[in-house]
Amino acid sequence: RGVSECADVHHMKHSYDAVLSRLLVLFAAGMLCWQFVPPQAPMAKPLLATGNQLKLLPELPVVMYHRISNRTLPNDGGRVLPTLEFEEQLMCLRDEGFTTLFASDYHKIRKGLMDCPEKPIMLTFDDGYDDNLLEAYPLLRRYGMKGNFYIITASIGANGHMTESQLLRIDPTVVEIGSHTVNHRNLSNCSHRRLVRELVDSRLELEFLLGRNIDTFAFPYGGYDAEAVKMTEQAGYQVAFTTDRGRNDWHDKGLTLKRVTVARGMPLSHFRRAIGLEGSPRAD
Repeated sequence: RGVSECADVHHMKHSYDAVLSRLLVLFAAGMLCWQFVPPQAPMAKPLLATGNQLKLLPELPVVMYHRISNRTLPNDGGRVLPTLEFEEQLMCLRDEGFTTLFASDYHKIRKGLMDCPEKPIMLTFDDGYDDNLLEAYPLLRRYGMKGNFYIITASIGANGHMTESQLLRIDPTVVEIGSHTVNHRNLSNCSHRRLVRELVDSRLELEFLLGRNIDTFAFPYGGYDAEAVKMTEQAGYQVAFTTDRGRNDWHDKGLTLKRVTVARGMPLSHFRRAIGLEGSPRAD
């Protein structure tokens, strides 16, 4: 028995030495590999484009639509654009080489997070009418363009406006949703309490419904003052649109962007001039 116990002890020692030897080899190999793995350089943080870089960027026209429909309504102020006129404008943008942007892209381009296309343009649709989904949305998809819908949250599901289920059907790669307040109130000369409700509640309602961030905004009636602009930024919006006429450069912080208004019966030549094109449309 004594001889057997000695043999067992000798065998266990031999096994222990073998395991220890293998562990030492693996450790040495690991240290060798670690020494020869080059350290990765930290990722550079994107910086705000410099003033000179922003000066070189092309002007940004922003087109403002309301309704797209072949139905005319009484006292609509020309805001109902026939579907064929809208399609003609999209064909013009395609033929002239424009790239449509989401409103949030303005902020990304200014921050250096995205390259600016050679011919940028934005298409915005105010008030959340259902014909935006039924008429404009399919055409945006057909022509590979992006749109921006601005929703009055108290009007969701109201007559002639999109319902919650319709808003949820919208492909976010085609249309970006933004806020147009709760009650479509003119925000100039508003009380602090009213500004908070219209700006914050509308954003939170849309974020709860859609499950994504809402950080773009359009001022109802184009009404704003210094306090409204300050509160818009504090409410979490990065980009906001007025109804001030004109095209935009990239020095603007993005909270009072100008737009081009399109009305029914607007000749294509006028549309072209409004977005910065000269001359007649290209011949087929």
